[in-house]
Amino acid sequence: MPIRHQSVTNQMQVEELTCLFKFVTKGKQKVTDLKENIIDWSNVDLEIQGPKSQKN
Repeated sequence: MPIRHQSVTNQMQVEELTCLFKFVTKGKQKVTDLKENIIDWSNVDLEIQGPKSQKN
């Protein structure tokens, strides 16, 4: 495939994905800031517990 044709094909894919993205996000009131999705686990006590042993 010639480089020129591949570049045009890639550009068409980018445009198609951009349109799809705009369609999917249409009607959203706010664009989510990716930093808001980061969870700060530093203050969370993460204690891994295995299966509880049962005494008979």
